[in-house]
Amino acid sequence: MKAASAPGSGVPLPEAMQTGRLPLDEVLSVGSQIAGALAQLHTRGIVHRGIWPDTILYDAADRRAWLAGCADTGIGVPQQAAAPGAGESSGRLVYLSPERTGRIDRPVDARSDLYALGIVLYEALLGARRSDPTMPRSRSTGTTSR
Repeated sequence: MKAASAPGSGVPLPEAMQTGRLPLDEVLSVGSQIAGALAQLHTRGIVHRGIWPDTILYDAADRRAWLAGCADTGIGVPQQAAAPGAGESSGRLVYLSPERTGRIDRPVDARSDLYALGIVLYEALLGARRSDPTMPRSRSTGTTSR
């Protein structure tokens, strides 16, 4: 799978999830394809820093997933230049790894992209955003459960 360009006519992942959660096999397929695209970027020393549902395009008919505009928009930056959370939209904060938010003093690297991808896949399995106030919460931990 090519990380840089859109192979077809897909929609952002939230549009694909409008009827609810994606089936497990589709979530696994999306995860595998996006992880492969990220691996290509990471091999070149690039951290995408923009993994959230709207940057993942999905063509349900062909079961293909890819990163929106990765190469042509300049989202990816060399690992050493990746600054923590600067200019992030509040709706995207849930996808930021602790090092991106500055909660821990570690350099931002490829693991930050994988952290964000994990949250996106978790939401695809649940059929709702992690920050959705209507999601049931666990009484013991305060975390979401479905």
